[in-house]
Amino acid sequence: MVDIAGVAEDAAKGAAMGSVVPGIGTVVGAVGGAALGLIGDSDVAKWLFGSKGAAVAQKAVAAVQSVTGTTDPAAQDAVLARDPQRAVQLKLQLTQIAAQQAEAVRQDALTALQARLKDVQDARTQQLGLAKAGSRVQWAPAIVSVVVLATFAVMMWAALTRQLPPGSETILNVLMGMLGAGFTAVLNFWLGSSSDSHRKTDLLFQSSPPPAT
Repeated sequence: MVDIAGVAEDAAKGAAMGSVVPGIGTVVGAVGGAALGLIGDSDVAKWLFGSKGAAVAQKAVAAVQSVTGTTDPAAQDAVLARDPQRAVQLKLQLTQIAAQQAEAVRQDALTALQARLKDVQDARTQQLGLAKAGSRVQWAPAIVSVVVLATFAVMMWAALTRQLPPGSETILNVLMGMLGAGFTAVLNFWLGSSSDSHRKTDLLFQSSPPPAT
Protein backbone atom coordinates (compact mmCIF):
# COMPACT_ATOMS: atom_id res chain seq x y z
CA MET A 1 0.00 0.00 0.00
CA VAL A 2 1.30 3.44 -0.92
CA ASP A 3 1.92 5.73 2.03
CA ILE A 4 -0.01 8.78 0.83
CA ALA A 5 0.97 10.81 3.86
CA GLY A 6 4.66 9.99 3.37
CA VAL A 7 4.54 10.85 -0.32
CA ALA A 8 2.82 14.16 0.44
CA GLU A 9 5.41 14.96 3.13
CA ASP A 10 8.33 14.21 0.78
CA ALA A 11 6.74 16.37 -1.92
CA ALA A 12 6.28 19.23 0.51
CA LYS A 13 9.92 18.96 1.63
CA GLY A 14 11.10 18.95 -1.97
CA ALA A 15 8.97 21.98 -2.82
CA ALA A 16 10.28 23.81 0.24
CA MET A 17 13.89 23.05 -0.67
CA GLY A 18 13.32 24.20 -4.22
CA SER A 19 11.84 27.51 -3.05
CA VAL A 20 14.53 28.19 -0.44
CA VAL A 21 17.49 26.99 -2.52
CA PRO A 22 16.49 27.33 -6.19
CA GLY A 23 19.75 25.82 -7.42
CA ILE A 24 19.24 22.61 -5.46
CA GLY A 25 15.61 22.45 -6.51
CA THR A 26 16.61 22.72 -10.17
CA VAL A 27 19.16 19.91 -9.98
CA VAL A 28 17.21 17.44 -7.84
CA GLY A 29 14.86 15.47 -10.07
CA ALA A 30 16.45 16.64 -13.31
CA VAL A 31 19.52 14.40 -13.16
CA GLY A 32 20.21 10.87 -12.00
CA GLY A 33 21.85 9.88 -8.75
CA ALA A 34 25.27 9.32 -10.33
CA ALA A 35 25.27 12.72 -12.03
CA LEU A 36 23.98 14.33 -8.86
CA GLY A 37 26.91 12.81 -6.98
CA LEU A 38 29.38 14.21 -9.49
CA ILE A 39 27.80 17.65 -9.19
CA GLY A 40 27.94 17.45 -5.40
CA ASP A 41 31.63 16.48 -5.48
CA SER A 42 32.55 19.27 -7.90
CA ASP A 43 33.16 22.98 -7.31
CA VAL A 44 29.77 23.65 -8.88
CA ALA A 45 28.07 22.60 -5.63
CA LYS A 46 29.05 25.77 -3.76
CA TRP A 47 27.55 27.93 -6.50
CA LEU A 48 24.11 26.30 -6.24
CA PHE A 49 23.31 28.58 -3.31
CA GLY A 50 22.56 32.27 -3.57
CA SER A 51 20.85 34.48 -6.10
CA LYS A 52 22.57 32.88 -9.10
CA GLY A 53 22.15 29.31 -7.93
CA ALA A 54 19.31 28.52 -10.34
CA ALA A 55 21.30 29.73 -13.37
CA VAL A 56 24.34 27.64 -12.35
CA ALA A 57 22.10 24.63 -11.75
CA GLN A 58 20.60 24.96 -15.23
CA LYS A 59 24.09 24.93 -16.73
CA ALA A 60 24.98 21.83 -14.70
CA VAL A 61 21.80 20.04 -15.77
CA ALA A 62 22.45 21.01 -19.40
CA ALA A 63 25.98 19.58 -19.11
CA VAL A 64 24.64 16.29 -17.75
CA GLN A 65 22.06 16.03 -20.51
CA SER A 66 24.62 16.95 -23.18
CA VAL A 67 27.20 14.41 -22.02
CA THR A 68 24.73 11.57 -21.52
CA GLY A 69 22.56 12.44 -24.51
CA THR A 70 19.32 12.05 -22.56
CA THR A 71 17.03 13.94 -20.22
CA ASP A 72 15.89 10.80 -18.40
CA PRO A 73 17.62 10.55 -14.99
CA ALA A 74 17.68 6.73 -15.01
CA ALA A 75 19.14 6.67 -18.51
CA GLN A 76 21.76 9.21 -17.45
CA ASP A 77 22.91 6.91 -14.66
CA ALA A 78 23.08 4.00 -17.08
CA VAL A 79 25.23 5.95 -19.54
CA LEU A 80 27.65 7.13 -16.84
CA ALA A 81 27.94 3.64 -15.38
CA ARG A 82 28.50 2.06 -18.79
CA ASP A 83 31.00 4.62 -20.10
CA PRO A 84 33.55 6.01 -17.57
CA GLN A 85 34.82 8.44 -20.21
CA ARG A 86 31.46 10.18 -20.13
CA ALA A 87 31.86 10.65 -16.39
CA VAL A 88 35.31 12.18 -16.94
CA GLN A 89 33.90 14.46 -19.62
CA LEU A 90 31.10 15.55 -17.28
CA LYS A 91 33.60 16.33 -14.52
CA LEU A 92 35.55 18.54 -16.92
CA GLN A 93 32.44 20.42 -17.97
CA LEU A 94 31.40 20.93 -14.36
CA THR A 95 34.87 22.28 -13.59
CA GLN A 96 34.53 24.73 -16.47
CA ILE A 97 31.11 25.87 -15.22
CA ALA A 98 32.52 26.48 -11.72
CA ALA A 99 35.48 28.40 -13.16
CA GLN A 100 33.18 30.55 -15.31
CA GLN A 101 30.99 31.33 -12.30
CA ALA A 102 34.02 32.27 -10.19
CA GLU A 103 35.20 34.59 -12.97
CA ALA A 104 31.73 36.16 -13.21
CA VAL A 105 31.74 36.83 -9.46
CA ARG A 106 35.19 38.45 -9.70
CA GLN A 107 34.01 40.62 -12.58
CA ASP A 108 30.94 41.71 -10.60
CA ALA A 109 33.15 42.58 -7.63
CA LEU A 110 35.52 44.50 -9.89
CA THR A 111 32.65 46.45 -11.46
CA ALA A 112 31.26 47.37 -8.03
CA LEU A 113 34.71 48.40 -6.82
CA GLN A 114 35.30 50.56 -9.89
CA ALA A 115 31.97 52.29 -9.29
CA ARG A 116 32.89 52.94 -5.66
CA LEU A 117 36.30 54.30 -6.63
CA LYS A 118 34.65 56.61 -9.14
CA ASP A 119 32.24 57.90 -6.48
CA VAL A 120 35.12 58.64 -4.12
CA GLN A 121 37.14 60.29 -6.89
CA ASP A 122 34.17 62.44 -7.93
CA ALA A 123 33.66 63.55 -4.32
CA ARG A 124 37.31 64.42 -3.94
CA THR A 125 37.34 66.27 -7.25
CA GLN A 126 34.35 68.29 -6.14
CA GLN A 127 36.03 69.06 -2.82
CA LEU A 128 39.19 70.16 -4.62
CA GLY A 129 37.16 72.47 -6.83
CA LEU A 130 35.51 74.02 -3.79
CA ALA A 131 38.91 74.50 -2.15
CA LYS A 132 40.28 76.26 -5.24
CA ALA A 133 37.22 78.48 -5.30
CA GLY A 134 37.71 79.38 -1.64
CA SER A 135 34.27 78.11 -0.68
CA ARG A 136 33.56 77.36 2.96
CA VAL A 137 31.73 74.22 1.83
CA GLN A 138 35.14 72.61 1.34
CA TRP A 139 35.24 72.02 5.10
CA ALA A 140 31.96 70.08 5.15
CA PRO A 141 33.49 66.60 4.62
CA ALA A 142 36.06 67.19 7.35
CA ILE A 143 33.46 68.48 9.81
CA VAL A 144 31.08 65.61 9.11
CA SER A 145 33.94 63.14 9.46
CA VAL A 146 34.99 64.55 12.83
CA VAL A 147 31.38 64.46 14.10
CA VAL A 148 30.87 60.86 12.99
CA LEU A 149 34.17 59.63 14.44
CA ALA A 150 33.68 61.48 17.73
CA THR A 151 30.11 60.22 18.10
CA PHE A 152 31.18 56.67 17.31
CA ALA A 153 33.98 56.87 19.89
CA VAL A 154 31.65 58.28 22.57
CA MET A 155 29.04 55.58 21.93
CA MET A 156 31.68 52.87 22.11
CA TRP A 157 33.00 54.29 25.38
CA ALA A 158 29.50 54.49 26.84
CA ALA A 159 28.61 50.96 25.75
CA LEU A 160 31.77 49.53 27.34
CA THR A 161 31.94 51.55 30.54
CA ARG A 162 28.41 52.63 31.46
CA GLN A 163 25.43 50.77 32.85
CA LEU A 164 22.73 50.75 30.19
CA PRO A 165 19.07 51.31 31.10
CA PRO A 166 16.97 48.13 30.89
CA GLY A 167 15.47 47.60 27.45
CA SER A 168 17.86 49.97 25.69
CA GLU A 169 19.95 47.24 24.05
CA THR A 170 17.94 47.25 20.82
CA ILE A 171 18.18 51.01 20.38
CA LEU A 172 21.91 50.91 21.15
CA ASN A 173 22.46 48.16 18.58
CA VAL A 174 20.64 50.20 15.93
CA LEU A 175 22.66 53.32 16.75
CA MET A 176 25.93 51.43 16.77
CA GLY A 177 25.07 49.87 13.42
CA MET A 178 24.35 53.27 11.89
CA LEU A 179 27.46 54.84 13.39
CA GLY A 180 29.55 51.84 12.32
CA ALA A 181 28.37 52.33 8.74
CA GLY A 182 29.23 56.03 8.99
CA PHE A 183 32.64 55.20 10.45
CA THR A 184 33.33 52.88 7.51
CA ALA A 185 32.20 55.53 5.02
CA VAL A 186 34.55 58.08 6.57
CA LEU A 187 37.51 55.70 6.37
CA ASN A 188 36.68 54.84 2.77
CA PHE A 189 36.48 58.53 1.87
CA TRP A 190 39.81 59.50 3.41
CA LEU A 191 41.81 56.27 3.25
CA GLY A 192 39.91 53.98 0.90
CA SER A 193 41.50 55.05 -2.35
CA SER A 194 44.80 53.29 -1.76
CA SER A 195 43.39 50.06 -0.33
CA ASP A 196 40.62 49.92 -2.93
CA SER A 197 43.17 50.45 -5.69
CA HIS A 198 45.16 47.49 -4.37
CA ARG A 199 41.96 45.46 -4.25
CA LYS A 200 41.18 46.48 -7.83
CA THR A 201 44.67 45.42 -8.91
CA ASP A 202 44.22 42.04 -7.21
CA LEU A 203 40.88 41.48 -8.94
CA LEU A 204 42.33 42.46 -12.30
CA PHE A 205 45.24 40.06 -11.75
CA GLN A 206 42.89 37.22 -10.80
CA SER A 207 40.73 37.91 -13.84
CA SER A 208 43.63 37.97 -16.29
CA PRO A 209 44.24 34.76 -18.27
CA PRO A 210 47.54 32.99 -17.58
CA PRO A 211 50.33 33.82 -20.02
CA ALA A 212 50.77 31.45 -22.92
CA THR A 213 53.67 29.03 -22.67
